[in-house]
Amino acid sequence: AGSTTGAATDTTPEKATPASATPESASRWWARNKPHHSDIEKGIRALLHERLDELIDPPPF
Repeated sequence: AGSTTGAATDTTPEKATPASATPESASRWWARNKPHHSDIEKGIRALLHERLDELIDPPPF
C-alpha cells in the first residue's frame, strides 16, 4: 500500500493532481494554484462564522 506502484495504479477521481504526477510537479501545481485569502475575505468569513454559530446553536431564551 505504501509503495509507489500502488499509488500509480490508484485512479480515484477525488485526487486534485493526476496519479502520475511526481512530487516536484505536484509542488509546482500547488505553487501555481495555492489558495489565497485577502483580509476582506477573512473578515467576511469571521463574521459569517459568528452568524452561522448563532444559527446552528442559538442562545437559550
